[in-house]
Amino acid sequence: MCDDTPTCATCGILCEGGWNSTYTETGELLKVVCIDCRNVEIMEEIRVSGPDMRLTTAMTTFGPLIQCWSSLEDAQAAGLGLSETLIHYGMLLQERSHTWRKPVTSEEAQLMWKLKWALDEIQGAITALDMDMWLGQLQPLVQACDVHGMSATFVDPKCGDTKYMCYAMCGRMVMTIQQSRMITHASEISHVTVITAEDEDTPRMGLKGINATKGHAVTMLRDAVVRWKAGDLDFQPDEAVRLL
Repeated sequence: MCDDTPTCATCGILCEGGWNSTYTETGELLKVVCIDCRNVEIMEEIRVSGPDMRLTTAMTTFGPLIQCWSSLEDAQAAGLGLSETLIHYGMLLQERSHTWRKPVTSEEAQLMWKLKWALDEIQGAITALDMDMWLGQLQPLVQACDVHGMSATFVDPKCGDTKYMCYAMCGRMVMTIQQSRMITHASEISHVTVITAEDEDTPRMGLKGINATKGHAVTMLRDAVVRWKAGDLDFQPDEAVRLL
């Protein structure tokens, strides 16, 4: 154990098995929690996410939870085929050997794999956006822009306005798709943020942040491709766009 091992802000115990640090928007350290306490927080978000899984960025960092499976039987109980179970379990077995990590239950393992399947479906839509919208099409526009930010807005009276914001800097391009829509007389803002290499010609796009249900996230990503191909998205330089 290192002398500078922090103390968990939640349980007050030294973070021997690793920790998660949270920062303010200005980069100041807000709190440090141990992996076990962080797992509890994420698991609670998964439980209350609803039948269509309303995902948050925190829920995408669920790796430590899988590392805490108590047995191979728990992994198989999550409903995977044997070969896939063994592949994932074998990859994580060494990391899971830390004795200070608390095991999770079979029910929790099933919830985690439900989350993984949701993220896999979202990643499939991200890859399609990468291939059919970004590479060779939107990419040259962003590279030729003399400011870091670009944006486009699609107006839909039924579904609500959708804003597409790109920010390119230091070899990376971040795109946020943000939609505001009315849900039972209240406005709901959902977003999906993806990141990729700014100047490479191979598909590398992945999820960076999210606040949306799985179904809504997939729809926003697929709609982006459809609208782009139809010529409905007119990206223009936008200095108001910042790193999202």
